[in-house]
Amino acid sequence: MRMEKTPLSLVGSFSIPPDHPCLPGHFPGQPLVPGALLLDRALDLIAAHEPGRTLAGPITVKFLLSVAPGEEVAVHHAPSRLGGRVFEGRIGARLAFTGRAGAAP
Repeated sequence: MRMEKTPLSLVGSFSIPPDHPCLPGHFPGQPLVPGALLLDRALDLIAAHEPGRTLAGPITVKFLLSVAPGEEVAVHHAPSRLGGRVFEGRIGARLAFTGRAGAAP
């Protein structure tokens, strides 16, 4: 997926604690935060930053980096030229994921 050349704004950050219930099977001995949970938290932050705006499908995301429990993920977003939002998650300067969410009609 190609990210649009729109400046992105920070909307917040999150981390998943090591005792989160989804981690024991993901993966034993070397836990990684599932992509679905990363996407859910990122979209929640964007929605909280944009009250009254509803994000809807299609939602596309590309995961570029594994995220370990306890790592702080900063979420940035901007309006998309196609409607909806483009977003990314970063761990420090490293890009962990990029995505796009459509706007509800």
